[in-house]
Amino acid sequence: LPQADGSEPRSAAVVETPSCVFASTHLDYKSKAAAKAQAGVLNAWFTEHYSDSDKPVFLCGDFNALPESEVLEELEACWTLLSGTAPTHSGKCIDYILALKSARTVEVLEREVLSSERPLSDHDPVRIKVRF
Repeated sequence: LPQADGSEPRSAAVVETPSCVFASTHLDYKSKAAAKAQAGVLNAWFTEHYSDSDKPVFLCGDFNALPESEVLEELEACWTLLSGTAPTHSGKCIDYILALKSARTVEVLEREVLSSERPLSDHDPVRIKVRF
């Protein structure tokens, strides 16, 4: 993914199973412009490779962006927000689960942000249950 000066390299990992496509990413936190550019690259790549897929395509991760941000606005041109906007890190929502609009659609049955007495991360995990 595009990288801002002084930022860490960023990428997306994609796994295709017989029933779904899952991708995970961690967008830039230092540069909102870089994060928006990264979102644009994700939109283009997934649209090129998975548009009209008979499988749902999910994108998950730490987007380092608030729900009302330009980064989420860019992503929502191609993706549907499935996970909601409950806080996931330091009282803010920056972690999401999205579904590619041009692939097989899903119905969200449940969504929640989990908390733990013994957290493994400084972020709370996000869980959804979908039907397709």
